[in-house]
Amino acid sequence: MIAHRLALALAELRNKVVAIDCDVRLPKLHSLFELPNDRGLTNLLDGDAKLQDVLQASSVEGVKLLASGPPSAHPPKLLGSPQMVNLIDGLKRDFDFVILDTPAMLAVADITAVIPNVDSVLLVARRCHTRRESLRSVKRCCPVFDFATNLLT
Repeated sequence: MIAHRLALALAELRNKVVAIDCDVRLPKLHSLFELPNDRGLTNLLDGDAKLQDVLQASSVEGVKLLASGPPSAHPPKLLGSPQMVNLIDGLKRDFDFVILDTPAMLAVADITAVIPNVDSVLLVARRCHTRRESLRSVKRCCPVFDFATNLLT
């Protein structure tokens, strides 16, 4: 939900934004944009599709979505692949902002594969719920991040 709202806010400021759903286990971003998830990131990284085949225009001017696509058997391997690095680099040239919506950092290892390829990480933690040691653990694996608390899940 945060990635979706961030994309909308940035587009409102006339930025070109692409949102990528990197949660290939439990994707949600496509439903927030009210777009299909039959093809997407996993197809692209597996070499089964080209970017123009899976990049979807949203109903909001300036915002495109790369849905997660079908589930992957090995998300960390896929998200840490050279293809993912090339994808992010290419999208950085074409868009003002590239937003990666990922699963919870403490829940799965998928996100640690992506971290070396991004400029910044926004960590959203549940206030009065997330333990400080958990946040310290995230900081050790991800030295460059911004932090926000959320009263909602």
